[in-house]
Amino acid sequence: MSDIERLKEHLSCEKCNSKNIEVSTSVPAKDEGFLLGLLRKLNDKTTQFGPLAGRFFVICKDCGHISMIQK
Repeated sequence: MSDIERLKEHLSCEKCNSKNIEVSTSVPAKDEGFLLGLLRKLNDKTTQFGPLAGRFFVICKDCGHISMIQK
């Protein structure tokens, strides 16, 4: 089981509390604005240390809400 799959088991959407989510290391490009695009580019260039280190985006498949967590 990958680190993202393990993380997905314990998370839910913070807006509607749905478990129907997708966990990604970057925000979907079609939904990002300038600031999120800049954060994604910086995140892709930084080195992540250890398992589950860095930023993760929780994308709800039911309501479309996107939230970010940092480990």
